[in-house]
Amino acid sequence: MGATFVLRRTAGRDRPRRHCPLCRLPLVRVPPVAGGPRDRTCSRSCPRSRCRAGAARLVGADCRAGRDDGRERLLPDDDGVLLLRVHHAGTRPAGRLRAAAAGRRVKVTVLTSSYPRTPVDTAGRFVADAVERVRERGVDVEVVSPATVRHYGIAYGSGVVGNLRRNPARALLLPLMLGTFRQAARRAARDADLVHAHWLPLGGIAMTLGRPFVVQLWGTDVELARRAPQLARQILRRARMTVCASNALADAAREFGAGEVRVIGSGVDVPDEVGPEAEPPEVLYAGRLSREKGILDLLAAADGMKLIIAGDGPLRVQVPGALGFIPHDQLGGFYERAAMVAVPSHREGFGVVCAEAMAHGRPVVAAAVGGLLDLVVPEETGLLVPPGDVRALRAALRRLLDDEELRHRLGAAARERVKQRFSWQRTTDLTLAAYEDALAEPRK
Repeated sequence: MGATFVLRRTAGRDRPRRHCPLCRLPLVRVPPVAGGPRDRTCSRSCPRSRCRAGAARLVGADCRAGRDDGRERLLPDDDGVLLLRVHHAGTRPAGRLRAAAAGRRVKVTVLTSSYPRTPVDTAGRFVADAVERVRERGVDVEVVSPATVRHYGIAYGSGVVGNLRRNPARALLLPLMLGTFRQAARRAARDADLVHAHWLPLGGIAMTLGRPFVVQLWGTDVELARRAPQLARQILRRARMTVCASNALADAAREFGAGEVRVIGSGVDVPDEVGPEAEPPEVLYAGRLSREKGILDLLAAADGMKLIIAGDGPLRVQVPGALGFIPHDQLGGFYERAAMVAVPSHREGFGVVCAEAMAHGRPVVAAAVGGLLDLVVPEETGLLVPPGDVRALRAALRRLLDDEELRHRLGAAARERVKQRFSWQRTTDLTLAAYEDALAEPRK
């Protein structure tokens, strides 16, 4: 059998599909490569688990991938040669991770239902940030998302669930979107060592790809699991590992039969220096203007206080003073000016805004739900109140507004907690360790 030379679009598969179409060149016969980087003689004579264990042992090794002067990588196979033109992000280091058994870099295929389409897009930004940190450590990551396949208007905007609620007729197109997504996932995972599925529904697709996979839960997918418990149990039991953004989600995953469970929150950037808060003191809310985020509770609780609302959403008409969407790279200035940050969510899988506020040394008044319980230590790094309790929320806000020394003490402790537990260095270390363990041996 010969080989087909394929020229991959330089923008990469995790970029919008309208750029750089894929080009196939004529069939070219080549002699088989013996003992090359992808010599599959080993894979056919050795137990697959031994090869996977070998791949796992070298997660973190510092090696280089062979390239020619044209910056193209040859991936030899016993059946053919695949020629890829690879686009390199400027942040990638020279070090390369390699899979021991396959003789190549460890490859992870990431499946996600939300991923930025442009540099300023906030959709799935936390997934993209995590992907880039893993790539910087030398892991080859390919992303499959609605940004790279046709999603028929079902993804983005209000999200898949929100879009279907607004326009139920689009549910007729859902099988088409899922079919297109699965085809893209199969192509991307063809030579992957591991598949990382963000959100439970995509674990169902990962389950069909014939590769070891991990599922990451972020919160809203747990509600879906309760509606389809049998499918959820099947996915979580077949996953090598279930990664959860908080301990609350980990407990829920175990209820559905998940075996190996790891808690890995979202990483955040910790600025080197933080400026002084504004005068008079401001209360900041940053996030989606929706009922489950508790924005209406906050409006009632902060009556008469200087409240800054940075965000947009379905309740915008009920929040006339809202500033609308604020690009993420501009939020740092809002955190700096704030005397405190309010996170009154009724449910929260992790709480990125809470973690970012803490990273800026600001105390947080948060609802005692979900991932916020992992972030805020009451009376140490912030204050917790019962979700939906307007009176308690107002009392906590007023207490911090009236006590500058308490604000500064809680804020300093909050910043230190994020440095120790939720920096990108730590969360990336935990993610790579999870990959290594997931690849080590099949689950019994």
